[in-house]
Amino acid sequence: MTKKMGIKEPETNTLCKACGLCCSGHLFAFGSLLPDETTSAQALGMTLQQSYQEKLGFTMPCPMWIGQCSIYLHPDKPKTCGRFECKKFKESRMSSSPA
Repeated sequence: MTKKMGIKEPETNTLCKACGLCCSGHLFAFGSLLPDETTSAQALGMTLQQSYQEKLGFTMPCPMWIGQCSIYLHPDKPKTCGRFECKKFKESRMSSSPA
């Protein structure tokens, strides 16, 4: 859903795509992948590595961070990309919820 279609994108999507603290390497050094996400992550252009804990994933900054998140709304984005909720995200979501 984009502005081109005349539908306004939710503020939380805009905030997360633009902020980048979780993608830039400032908060996290590594993004874990689930075993069934490796093929889609590679198809998105991510280079996979193993962490010191033997987890498969990608190092930060995320290769999909290009001044903004380029996969936030992609249906095959890694689940780790949608799990983190910073304070601003939570506040934004709470303020946009119907009373």
